[in-house]
Amino acid sequence: MTTSHNHQGLFLVLEGADGSGKSAVATELVTLGRDAGLDIRRVLRGSPRGDEAHASLIRTVGRLFAESDEIGARWDLLSLAAATQCLALLQTEVEDSVLAGGVVIAESWWHKTQVRLAIEASICGYLDPSQELAFSTWQQGLMPSSTKLSQAQQMTVLIDTDLDTRVKWYEAGGCVEPVYDPQGVVTVTLSISAILPKE
Repeated sequence: MTTSHNHQGLFLVLEGADGSGKSAVATELVTLGRDAGLDIRRVLRGSPRGDEAHASLIRTVGRLFAESDEIGARWDLLSLAAATQCLALLQTEVEDSVLAGGVVIAESWWHKTQVRLAIEASICGYLDPSQELAFSTWQQGLMPSSTKLSQAQQMTVLIDTDLDTRVKWYEAGGCVEPVYDPQGVVTVTLSISAILPKE
């Protein structure tokens, strides 16, 4: 089978703070897309599709994150696991669908996880200040990328609001302390111009 990047498929990633509305936006986009006759769906880590070997790996990483406090999993292990999970999802649930002309939506794909783990590693004393930059750089290098999709077939959108609103969303969700990045905001604004599809 010959792979071509001439399809109009799209892998759309929604990033943003907890409670910023990513799930609501994704749900609305799926509804609108299906009403318009598009082949559109969401990537759901909790119920992965595809072969059982990859699906089991994806679920296992989810359990590792859920139980990380109990088993003492460190941030370097969690970073590697998150990258592995994203790559498994990319290869089994995203690439073929997009190449066939479909639209696949994912939430909090990599950026939020990377920032959160780096901050928590620093706060909990796993990293001293001299190690923080090196750890963050290492994490950024782990971000999975597709060897099959063109840049025009991938887009990341940041759902952003003012800081006070984001803090209220965190608190409403039962999280007293929002996760701040080193600049003091809940999420890092992505460089949208660098990842928007080229004309």
